[in-house]
Amino acid sequence: MQREAFQKELLQRALKEGFTDCEIYYEATKTFEVLVLEGEISQYETSSQIGICFRGVYQNKMGYAYATALEEDTVNYFLHQAKENAKIIEEAEKEMIFEGSSFYPEMDNYNPALEKLSPKEKMAAAKA
Repeated sequence: MQREAFQKELLQRALKEGFTDCEIYYEATKTFEVLVLEGEISQYETSSQIGICFRGVYQNKMGYAYATALEEDTVNYFLHQAKENAKIIEEAEKEMIFEGSSFYPEMDNYNPALEKLSPKEKMAAAKA
């Protein structure tokens, strides 16, 4: 499932199921790591992962859920887990979801040239 469609589905269903304020935090990472020892590659690893966190106010208590997949049944999981977590909270302190700022600076840390390099080219650059 695409991220935007997943987020829209989750937020719509959360509001229908009794959540008032909700937010989703999404993070995706790709990693390439090369270890060079005495001029030779001793180890390399490539990986990618995602993480999605949902939190929302249910019955005046904040409920949380976390997952690592964007699948249709993850929406059900989030809603169930967040509700159950909210139900067991005993603290009277009310949590708030930040409404946002008027300004967010633009950041561009992406280098498209690195994306185009093959693992072999990256390993050669690490040995250089």
